[in-house]
Amino acid sequence: MKNNKNVYSTRFLLVPLSLSLVLTGVLSLFAIRNLQGNARVINYTGIVRGATQRLVKQELNHQADDAMIGKIDLLLNELETGEGPDALIRLDDEQFQSQVQRLQEAWIQLKAAIVDYRGGGSAENLYQLSEIYFDLANDAVSFAETYSEASVHRAQTSLLFVNVFFLLLTLALLYFSHIQHKRQKLLEEKEIETRRKQAELDQLNRELQAPMNEISELIYISDPETYELLFINESGRQAFHVDSIEGRKCYNVLQGLDHPCPFCTNAILKENETYTQEMDNPLTHCHYLLKDRLITWNGRRARLEIAFDTTQSEAEKQRLKRMLENEKLIVDCVRELYEDEMLESAIPEMLRRLGKFMEADRITLCSLNPVHFTVTSRWSSDPQDPTRLFSDARVKPLIGRWLKQLQKNQSYVVENIEELKTSSPEEYALLHSLGIARLILLALEVRGEVTDCICIHNPAPDKLQNSIVVLQTLRYFLLLARHRAADKIKLAQLSYTDSLTGLFNRNRYIQDLDKKMQSPEAAGVLFVDLNGLKEINDQFGHDCGDQALKSCADHLRACFAADSCYRIGGDEFVVLTHDLNEEEFFDQVHHLRLRLQNSARLHLALGTDWASCGSLLPSAIKAADEKMYKDKKAYYYHATQPGRYRHHTDEVLPLANLNVLRQKINESRFLVYFQPKIAIETGQLVGAEALVRYQLDQNLILAPNAFIPLLEETQTISQIDFFVFEFVCLRLQKWIREGRRITPVSVNFSRYTVLEETFCQRCIELSDHYHIDRGLLEIEITENALDVQEEDLRHTIDTVRRAGFSVSIDDFGVEFSNLSLFSGADFDILKLDRSLIQDIASNAKARALIEAMSDVCQKMKIKLVAEGVETEEQLSILDQCHVEIAQGFLFSRPIPVSDYEAKYLPLPHPEE
Repeated sequence: MKNNKNVYSTRFLLVPLSLSLVLTGVLSLFAIRNLQGNARVINYTGIVRGATQRLVKQELNHQADDAMIGKIDLLLNELETGEGPDALIRLDDEQFQSQVQRLQEAWIQLKAAIVDYRGGGSAENLYQLSEIYFDLANDAVSFAETYSEASVHRAQTSLLFVNVFFLLLTLALLYFSHIQHKRQKLLEEKEIETRRKQAELDQLNRELQAPMNEISELIYISDPETYELLFINESGRQAFHVDSIEGRKCYNVLQGLDHPCPFCTNAILKENETYTQEMDNPLTHCHYLLKDRLITWNGRRARLEIAFDTTQSEAEKQRLKRMLENEKLIVDCVRELYEDEMLESAIPEMLRRLGKFMEADRITLCSLNPVHFTVTSRWSSDPQDPTRLFSDARVKPLIGRWLKQLQKNQSYVVENIEELKTSSPEEYALLHSLGIARLILLALEVRGEVTDCICIHNPAPDKLQNSIVVLQTLRYFLLLARHRAADKIKLAQLSYTDSLTGLFNRNRYIQDLDKKMQSPEAAGVLFVDLNGLKEINDQFGHDCGDQALKSCADHLRACFAADSCYRIGGDEFVVLTHDLNEEEFFDQVHHLRLRLQNSARLHLALGTDWASCGSLLPSAIKAADEKMYKDKKAYYYHATQPGRYRHHTDEVLPLANLNVLRQKINESRFLVYFQPKIAIETGQLVGAEALVRYQLDQNLILAPNAFIPLLEETQTISQIDFFVFEFVCLRLQKWIREGRRITPVSVNFSRYTVLEETFCQRCIELSDHYHIDRGLLEIEITENALDVQEEDLRHTIDTVRRAGFSVSIDDFGVEFSNLSLFSGADFDILKLDRSLIQDIASNAKARALIEAMSDVCQKMKIKLVAEGVETEEQLSILDQCHVEIAQGFLFSRPIPVSDYEAKYLPLPHPEE
């Protein structure tokens, strides 16, 4: 051992000596290199001086040497910058560099004197300048030599300092080695003493283990550093089924873990202090009170832990705690339900409290029927949680099964979905895919029928059965709160709301009018009467009449605040504004008139007036009422026999709301189908028409005539028009990238969309955004649109065609076609309506008309397209009439875009 120490000390001393040798050598090399560079600078400074002397002599002897002048220029520049072909360094000395600059200036003057002398100037001037230059060169050499001597002195000093430093370091290390040797000897003596004391401690520990093994509490001792189990008494061995503790870790034997316990107290234990905690043990399934303390065991620092079994008392404590928690939850939730006037805000708070109590992932309140669940309120422990159990299509087959269970037992509990693997594999697969391991469904009933349920996802295991009574109690109070809220809403509706239109009724009108008459604020008054309500009820039934009243209410709500609108009689409405100034009020009235002009089925009589303060409201109301009756008389004076009152189905009526329409577009509920256009002569694909559909649900897709009139009536049709146009641009971009054969695609635009000021600009922006050649896009407008604001429409068509798009006139031949469109509007394509094509085989007049139209279109270079071609006979006659393009069921119905691609635009082969 001593030999090893000596070898270590020798190696320890060799390190600084080696470093000293290396550092001295490196410094010497750098010093030599610097001295060499300095010497070259001194040498070349002398060369400059000598070369200049030689040059002057030659010049005085009329021997011009321009090469020498150039060489001197290079040397002086290299002495100044350190850059040049002679590899000189730049001497880092201020005196030398200043002298070099003076040399440069003197050299410039000397060169000027040489030029002057060559031209016949004075030799005396040249000679005097050369003497000055030689003196400057001599001084430069002196400065360089002085700098070099100083560099040598610095190098000597550095080498001396390094050698002295490492000599002192070696002496210090020798002294440190001597001290360490003395300490080692002292440690060896203490080690012998420690061994003796350890033997005594071992004997003492053996004597202590006997009474510890007789104690009924669990006792164990472990190493706080390595977690090695040093001792466990007999009670502990029996409880944990331990035969041998040799080499085993405390966390493995006592907790069944492969790593230190997260609640381990080793890091916080202090000398002479006892740490107490309570813990459930996963191996014995008992609850223990633990006492931890640091002790000395067999001469080493150890942790002693005594475990007192408190399972029974803990169970009782937990039972009381659960009872208190249950009662608190019920009280808090009931208070929330009954103190909050708005049940819609109280229910989410109740779900949040219940979710925290159940320690669940999420809770949803759903309304249900045998077909589907609808989530009405929801809470999640993770705000970003995307899971939607009842919006998943796969859940539908399970709804009936759950509903039966809820009707039978009012609750459905899945404690572990693994139990469903064999009994209900479909339900198991769904719940497992959604990350649901445990599930509680709790029914809410109305008159004995299950209408809603509370769904709890992944509650804590210990909450599953223990909380069913609490859930049933909360269910009861929630039902009571819902009944109370429904009664309040019903009462308010009956008192102040018109049940048909949802507007305030006459009672509310009288109440609000009294308040407004006491207010100094100004108010606008609008009286509205629905014209022809009796005729609608008589001809189409009261359902249509009710629908007309609802539409009237919708128009009022669209233009004025909902709390300003009242239905005060059968077909009479009033608006009393509170949030508009006079100009804004009449602007909104104008906006209402514009809406009504675009509504073919609704005719309203309007009367308005303005009250500058509340006290003038009665006179303003009277004036507005009189104006309304004048408007009503004018309508009946000019009215003709009303036509059939068209109404829309309940399924599409929500689309009249712009927000709902945008939501359905974002949900991809509007589908774009393609119908091919075929060249009659060749049978080849020459284009397609994009047609929109509305997917009401998975099994029902509506044609355009089911929803387009409604969108036109509500002036929201441009949302769909540009959605289809952008879809076509995106699809064309995809086809171009894939190398498919591209043909033009036509897109239908409503007359309302075409007349928008930004229509053409939006088309241009979309086509440019997707980099689509505008020649591939056809703007299709219905023929009857030409009768609406003819000049504006023609201007728009001209603008569209100048932008590079083709314009197609659709539905030519419907009702009374206007032949003046050929002279009044420029367009590229004319589409014959299917009504002209249907009886072309048997109707000679229809055939003659088509032949004439074909002749006119050929002369005017307008493409003619026949729609609705369904038979080969029709196609043959159209060919004889020289119609170029056909479209109809004979070739293909409108089909989804994927089918259109597969059938008409196959991907090119790789070799192509």
